Amino acid sequence: MRLVVAPTAREEVVEAWHFIARDNVDAADGWVNRLGKEYDKLRKYPHIGRVRWESHPTLRCWPFGSYLIFYRVSGNTLTILRVVSDYRDISESEFGEI
Repeated sequence: MRLVVAPTAREEVVEAWHFIARDNVDAADGWVNRLGKEYDKLRKYPHIGRVRWESHPTLRCWPFGSYLIFYRVSGNTLTILRVVSDYRDISESEFGEI
């Protein structure tokens, strides 16, 4: 399965890295490495994430530590749309028309 990481998700990963790196750069690097392994898991088992909102049936969510990975599967492509802290109150309106 082909993996695509949307620009917004890339930006959020960089922001998370900076947040973690304020305390420990090695921990931030480790977090990014583990995130890559989660991406690989999602590529292997693309439907393990759950549909979070009925209004967005193609949008799936997978927990990763204190973050949530939002993604979509279309054909042979898995697109990572967002990587956000689960401390945030994420609403479906943030995803617009998917």
